[in-house]
Amino acid sequence: MLIGAPPSGAMTPEQQAVHDTIASGPRGSVPVPFFAMLDSPVLCEAIQGVGEAIRYRTTMSDRLREIAICAAAAAYGSGYEWNYHDALAVNCGLSPAERASVLDGTGAALPPAEAAIVTYVFAAVRESRADQTMLATMATAFGRTAATEVTAIAGYYPLLALFLNAGQLDTPLPATPA
Repeated sequence: MLIGAPPSGAMTPEQQAVHDTIASGPRGSVPVPFFAMLDSPVLCEAIQGVGEAIRYRTTMSDRLREIAICAAAAAYGSGYEWNYHDALAVNCGLSPAERASVLDGTGAALPPAEAAIVTYVFAAVRESRADQTMLATMATAFGRTAATEVTAIAGYYPLLALFLNAGQLDTPLPATPA
């Protein structure tokens, strides 16, 4: 592994402090992506802070947030992020068919406004563009703040997935949701 956390017990005081901050926060542990960025404690702390805001302080319902996060994971191809958040999506009541339609990028099994989240995130991640029609659909259905939060998710989770990839910590996407 060319970047990432050193073996246990070999962290610098700065790395250990960031590790402990994350572990004592609302996550209750240090998720794998943050180990991949601990070579830069300052960046790790800032990046995890954005994630904490996304996960615990946004205006979206848990369901909408997990749809957006799973879409970002699927669009980028991050099996780790997909599996982590797919379990949360199940807890939010997403059916197997709904989750499969997030994984395949269509959102076909979701209500139209929720499907707009999926197609918007896929376009943002795969085509590097913010589809204005889908953005308008989300803003109308869920509000401008939620549309802004979905846009942040579309950028943030690929960043985590890139660290997972760079640290050789990611896994392949499943063919179907578990």
